[in-house]
This record gives sequence, structure tokens and C-alpha cells, in this order.
Amino acid sequence: MIYAEPGRARVALTAADVWFPLLTGAAVLAVTLLGDRLGGRIGGLLATAPVTTTAAHVLIATSAPPDEAVARVLLGVAAMLASTFGIVAFFYAVKYTRGRPSNARLFSGLGVYLGIFFGLTILFATFPLHPVSGFTLLFASHAALAFTFMREPVPVLQGYVARATRRSVGDLAMRFAAGALVVAAIRVLVNVYPPFAGALAVVPAVFVVSLTVMGVAQNAPFAARAAQAGLFGTSAVAVFVLVIAGGLTLGLPIWPVVPFAWAAYASTLYALGGLHRRLAR
Repeated sequence: MIYAEPGRARVALTAADVWFPLLTGAAVLAVTLLGDRLGGRIGGLLATAPVTTTAAHVLIATSAPPDEAVARVLLGVAAMLASTFGIVAFFYAVKYTRGRPSNARLFSGLGVYLGIFFGLTILFATFPLHPVSGFTLLFASHAALAFTFMREPVPVLQGYVARATRRSVGDLAMRFAAGALVVAAIRVLVNVYPPFAGALAVVPAVFVVSLTVMGVAQNAPFAARAAQAGLFGTSAVAVFVLVIAGGLTLGLPIWPVVPFAWAAYASTLYALGGLHRRLAR
């Protein structure tokens, strides 16, 4: 066992601090490869799967004092609000740069997304919203966007034929690192700066990697289409977070709560998908 001492806190680093990020990185790799194969809206929904979120919440629940764990989990609403605005910004950045090279459109959109995501996450973590206010604002904004943003036409996909993707070692390593490094960073932040750890527990690492891969392998509008579907995925992740928080509030161990949270996430996606199909008619 190795010990580190950030500030005044003395933290024990165990074998789990090594294999947990490794397993999360492998899970992110598997999910993003499946998203590549399915592509488009389905790929965008898969990109929101709470893989790193699950790992981060387990770390918070097992590292934070029991009376603080729920509050830290609920801080994830900061990242979900930030991601919501980031998704909309990414989509319109791609849409309104029509005529520029695909990669320029893609990375312009990613730059805007990341700037908004980290800027708002830091803001909401520093000046936190009350959980009731935060989740009310989140679900209200998603309801409004379901009738506006989700009805926006996908930019220039007519006649596009998807290309077969070639995955390099560097590409696979990037996907793996997206999961492993996020979880390792949250493990440190849990002790160094708990509020930011709670917010970043819902960091969309899989989503950003998936958009990048889809955009480079196919084109920027293809990634924009996936990002549009990611809005519903963010709603489902919010339900996932609430189930985790509810289980911890009841004093349940984190591991038995995780399967129920995943079931709630999947059920919410299914329900929202059906709703969107009716709205699109």
C-alpha cells in the first residue's frame, strides 16, 4: 500500500486505484467501438452511457464520509447542465460552418463544446445550485429542447454513404485513456477538491471521444447527428444520478444500487426514444 499526502489529508492508494481505472478504460473502449459500428443517433445515445460516471460514483461513495457522499453525487447536475449547453453549441457550430473542411467544422464544434462544458462546470461547482433547482432547470431545459433543438434538421447528410473505419493503435489508446484518466483524476479530486470531484463525476469522456472518432472517421455532420441524440442520453444520465443518490440516502451500499441505476438509465432512454418518434411524425 502506498500513501500520498495532498495538503492535510492522508490518502491510502490501494491496488483498486490501479485496476479500477484500467477496467473503466477497457469499458470505455468497448462502448465506443460498439458506437462506431452502430453510428448515427444510436451511436450518439451509446456515447452517453454512464461508464465513467459509474466508476466515479463508486469512488465517491467509498471514499467520501457517508454524510457527504449524497451531496457530492448530486453535484453532478453541474456537469449535466454544462453538457446540455455544450451539445447544443456543438451542433450549431457544425451546422453554421457549412462550406469549411469537415475536420475544421468538427474541431471548431469540439472546441466550443469543451469551452462551455468546463467553463460552466467550474462555475456551478464554485457556486453550486441547490439540487432541486439544478435538476428542475435541467429537466425543464431538456423538455424545451425536445420541441426545438431535437427537431432541427441534420446538416447535409443527404446522399452520404458511411465509410468503413480503420482503427489505429493510437485511436484505441485514446479511447482507453479517456476512461482511465478521468477515473484516476476523480480519485485524486475526491480528497483534494471534493466539490469539483462531484461535478466531474459526470464528465462526458465517452461522449467527447465518440464525437471525435465519428467526426474524423465519417464527417462533421455525422457527429452532429450523434450529438443531437446525446441530449436524450444526458436526460437518462440525470435519472441514473438520482437513483444513485437515492440509494445512498437510504443507506444502501453503492454496488447493489448500480444495477438499478443502469436499469433506470436504459428505461429512460427507451421512453424518450419513443417520445421523440411521436414528436417527429
